[in-house]
Amino acid sequence: MFFWSSFPFIRLVIPFGVGIYIASTFSINFRNNSLIAIELTLLFLGILFYFFNPKFKHSFLGGLFISALFLALGASHFSLNKASEYKVLKIPSTPVEWFGEVVNVRKEAENVRSFLVVVKKIYQNKTWGDENFKLLVFNRDSTFNVNIGDLIGGKSLIKPTMAPQNPAQFNYQIFLSQNNVFFSTYEDSYIKVDSGKNSLLRLAEKCRAAVIAVYRELGIEGDNFAVLVALTLGDKTFLDFDLQEKYAGAGAMHILAVSGLHVGIVFLIFSTLLTKLPDRLVYRIVKSVLLLLVIWAFAFLAGLSPSVQRAGWMFSFVILSKLVKRNSNILNSIAVSAFFLLLINPNNIFQVGFQLSYSAVVGIVLIHPPLYKLVCVKYWLFDKAWSLLVVSVAAQAATLPFTMAYFHQFPNYFLLANLFVIPLAFAIVMGAVIVVPLSLIFGFNFLLPVLLSSVLSLLNGGIEVVNELPYAVSQGLWFHAISIGLIVGVIFLTVCYLHFKTVGLLAFALVLLIGVQLVELYVSIKALGRNQITFYALANPTWSVIKGNTADVFFLEEGRAYDKKIVREHLQSIHVSNVTWNEIKNEPNKVLAVGGKAVLVFPSRHILKRIPPQVSYVITSKYSDVYEHETAILFDYYYRTKEDLKLLKEQGVYYNFRSDKAFVAEY
Repeated sequence: MFFWSSFPFIRLVIPFGVGIYIASTFSINFRNNSLIAIELTLLFLGILFYFFNPKFKHSFLGGLFISALFLALGASHFSLNKASEYKVLKIPSTPVEWFGEVVNVRKEAENVRSFLVVVKKIYQNKTWGDENFKLLVFNRDSTFNVNIGDLIGGKSLIKPTMAPQNPAQFNYQIFLSQNNVFFSTYEDSYIKVDSGKNSLLRLAEKCRAAVIAVYRELGIEGDNFAVLVALTLGDKTFLDFDLQEKYAGAGAMHILAVSGLHVGIVFLIFSTLLTKLPDRLVYRIVKSVLLLLVIWAFAFLAGLSPSVQRAGWMFSFVILSKLVKRNSNILNSIAVSAFFLLLINPNNIFQVGFQLSYSAVVGIVLIHPPLYKLVCVKYWLFDKAWSLLVVSVAAQAATLPFTMAYFHQFPNYFLLANLFVIPLAFAIVMGAVIVVPLSLIFGFNFLLPVLLSSVLSLLNGGIEVVNELPYAVSQGLWFHAISIGLIVGVIFLTVCYLHFKTVGLLAFALVLLIGVQLVELYVSIKALGRNQITFYALANPTWSVIKGNTADVFFLEEGRAYDKKIVREHLQSIHVSNVTWNEIKNEPNKVLAVGGKAVLVFPSRHILKRIPPQVSYVITSKYSDVYEHETAILFDYYYRTKEDLKLLKEQGVYYNFRSDKAFVAEY
């Protein structure tokens, strides 16, 4: 009871978040006046009970009442936000002209890969109409450059965002919808109309470009440069895939995305510098204002990304709580920041970064103190190392359900990696904070770039060593949703045991852990009876034949690594452990026996015009004619004219994997 009474905002943010989740999951529409009437009634009754029954606010019924009210508020807030963002467009089947402002840009190797436009005008029915919706534009022109704030016009085919085409594939459509993006276009017919106004984000982008230019002038190159830009500015443009995989495998990917760790480092540096100020109200106000300015200046420089905004608000509320000397309520300050972010955008609760950030911070706050006290270390250096290990364990334990649910892998040497990664990251951020102003203001740097580059080399070298260790990463960890829920229960009960020392809690946690094993055992046994064939919706012909926990995968010789990744993740998700990869040469008229059925691959146009009844599946070639296929199922991986598509679909079962989902069947 004391715990909940000490942290009132936790009691508010939990039901508020649950309300958002319920409204989203069940697509409940709370846009009418009925819910508002219910909420006003509950609020009125609550006020009456509060003033006429003083015991009400401290009772279980009072807590239940407040929770119900904030649950309803969260649900209605989500619905109203979605109603204001979602735009029902009568999209024509032909390209239309549009005009809008660029609000986000995603680059890869300094080339613009995609950008987000808030469309303000659309030309339809011979007139320009006012609009206000977000459009994701995929850029195919490597020479085209665009920046935040640019005004841009285009003529393209606008389509709803595409759902995942393959089983177990990342649902990019849901990810976009959680950011209120429902439409996309792939055309290149657009022009930059104006460079736009100097908005805050555009100014931040210019400052970030200036800092990157300083890094280049300092002679920092290659992987060191890529890691420095990512670590200090949150810009992963220069990171190649292999380098990101190495950091992910070592459990150190978190340092390459500016978030709570980086803001915390900046906060710690400047907070230490200001420790000598007297503990009087005036000086506390000065210190708080300076720290807030520093934190938000860093967030501004990092591009005000969602992760750095979360960290900025989190530390802002912590600073304000320290100002009024409420240090004991750090959890309450964290809850206030989460509540504030959900008020701004309820979709934040679905962002992986939001979930990881808050779970990690809450985990550190709750787990670190009792776990740290278990071992008493005399020497300062070893004590700091022990504290760092405990922080790593706490953060990893608290985020474990999310990493299992989203990433399906676990870095086995995360303790070893974080033992040197976090101190080196601290040194790099501190070095950048010193070097950049010296270079910009005074034009000299006292050879600090050499030291900074050496630290970066040490960091990258250490990550390389960790990745080369045997069994560095456990991959393919696909747990059932029930298992994830049970793991959450195990972590919660273990944290409670650390605080209350009740053996029964630990015993119950052990029971839940056994439950996880039983669930996964059941899923594995059930998978042994699976006989399935899957033709994947990929750029090149690829299919798998699954029998129990084994699979044969057939793929074209020029198949991409990405195609293999999609197939591998699908097979791992259904507990297939033994996979044989079979490469198919790009030759015509090949007949293969797959799952007891015949597959005809790339039939030549001069061989036949009618598919024999013995053939169950046909994979067409790029230059195939339109075959008669009354009995066979035709799979097409190439673009076709509208006329051909119509004719093919009329003749029989036809899949064109440029738009259709993967074909999955039992055999």
